Amino acid sequence: MAVLKNKKSNPLVLYIWLFGILLSCFIFGITVSESVKTISKSAQEIAVLGNWKVAQDYNTITWFENTAAHTDENHQLDADFMKESSAKQRTFIQSFGADNWLYSESSSLSPERVEYAPQEFKQELTNNGVDTKLAEKLFYVNTGLVDKNKELNSQNQYGQPNADGVGVLYIPSSQMVNIEGIRKLIDYEYFQYSSFKAEDFEIVEVPDGQKTFLFNHKGEQDELFAKQEVIDAVLVQINFQNLPEDAAFDGKYDVFAVNGIFKQDLIKEKIDQAGLTNFSSMTKVSEQLLLARETIISQLTGTVIALAMLVLAQFFIIYEYISTRMKQKAKKISLQSLLGTSSGMEIFQSLLPLILGIFFVSLLTILMRGDFVVTILVGFLYIIEISAMSGFAFLQVKKHRVQIIKGDFEIV
Repeated sequence: MAVLKNKKSNPLVLYIWLFGILLSCFIFGITVSESVKTISKSAQEIAVLGNWKVAQDYNTITWFENTAAHTDENHQLDADFMKESSAKQRTFIQSFGADNWLYSESSSLSPERVEYAPQEFKQELTNNGVDTKLAEKLFYVNTGLVDKNKELNSQNQYGQPNADGVGVLYIPSSQMVNIEGIRKLIDYEYFQYSSFKAEDFEIVEVPDGQKTFLFNHKGEQDELFAKQEVIDAVLVQINFQNLPEDAAFDGKYDVFAVNGIFKQDLIKEKIDQAGLTNFSSMTKVSEQLLLARETIISQLTGTVIALAMLVLAQFFIIYEYISTRMKQKAKKISLQSLLGTSSGMEIFQSLLPLILGIFFVSLLTILMRGDFVVTILVGFLYIIEISAMSGFAFLQVKKHRVQIIKGDFEIV
């Protein structure tokens, strides 16, 4: 091109070149905005999934169905079999004590879960004083999960509750006004027809902003990543190891055995002790999640490298434009320098189309993406480059002005 060869170029060629630069600036801004979001999301996932390292020796258990032989012609399970099975599962769960298994379960009564429920059910919730909004951040957990969070988040405050009680309600300060509503929700969802009640649980007020890692291992990968950590959760800590036999509640132990994760080296021993015969297999869930973490780290590294190369390429394009414009003005600036006339305005006017173009592109990017901080930062880097390059070129012109006028020196 005539421009790159420092020949007298058609202004149309310069404008086309400038348009191409501004188009690349716009695409670059969009790419950087998306890349920053990806990097931020990936970095957060890496940090969160790293918490699984403290549970590498915990496994989930797969149980096979063993009810067929105990079902009558009406497809009803034998009551004695159900009672015996629940008792065995309770023995199994309680044999792990407080710290050798982890359990967390979100409330099933959140607005998004009951949105499409029958109107009769919604009315029943209302009649029982259940506020589904309180269920959004309510989680049922065991003692072991809270203890793991004390290890992971040493700044968290959990007080000194009675370890011999049936459980503890950890309620953020901002939710303390909703204690009665929280109790009604828990009683309806978890302790209906049971002798246990939410009022039996000790209440501990915790500071707002506390993070809770849930050790969630259920659902698709995206769901797993999104639901590992919560802030300002209401934790219903159930001290399973302290619960007496309860006909209405014991039926839930089957669910706990499916959804909990257990110390690997204790599983077979505890299964044999409880007399359970429907064990199928066990899976180390941390392996899958920590492997996913390593994959994210690799992807993040690739994204950062690609972004760095893109930044260098973009800055080189602008460098070439500034260099060409300064070459075109070099003799005029040299003469002005010899005559003692300021060349600042000459340089500014030469680069004004580029500066205004970058300003317009930045504004357009903000309007389209809404990412003000990243776009302004990119624009600021452009201005720094333009200032540095034009300043360097001016010093070169001033230093070699005589040679430039003679045609014996060319700005790089």
